[in-house]
Amino acid sequence: MPSAFLSYSRTDLPLTQQLEAQIANHPNISIWRDQEKIYGGQKWPKVLGEAIADQDVFLLSWSKNAATSHFVELEWNTAIALKRTIVPCLLDGTPLAPSLKTFHAHTMSDTVGLFTALRQAPLANEDRRAPVIGKLNDITATEETAVFAQAKSVFAQQQWTVKPRTSVNVSCRRRL
Repeated sequence: MPSAFLSYSRTDLPLTQQLEAQIANHPNISIWRDQEKIYGGQKWPKVLGEAIADQDVFLLSWSKNAATSHFVELEWNTAIALKRTIVPCLLDGTPLAPSLKTFHAHTMSDTVGLFTALRQAPLANEDRRAPVIGKLNDITATEETAVFAQAKSVFAQQQWTVKPRTSVNVSCRRRL
């Protein structure tokens, strides 16, 4: 049974819960969501990284709110660094971030496509787990903005990001 890390903006919690309920009706997919799994006192960048690494696929609930969420950005950048399959689910008409446009997105109403993408995700590449989790564990900042800045810096230094090409054809190249 494939497992999915569910990334979302807290502002979208009602829609995310609807999405989670749709998936719960499908017996062959399990969901990991932060509100049920992260506890006070834990080093949350590392915990999130481990959770993303432990799941088969990264399910991204994308919306206007997700596009401006530092948490969501940290999570999808971590998924890219870990070479996880990313399945965006569009909650509204907000275009995907340039680094995510290479991933095929589904709407909430496209349950067949969404379930198929989640079930058919390739097995994860475990070679990245230790270095990525190690770097997330090394984050020393405690204030949210500083944590995100430090994580972005680490991902850029390690080239664990997706860089848009600068050409007439807007496509993305993985620098992993």
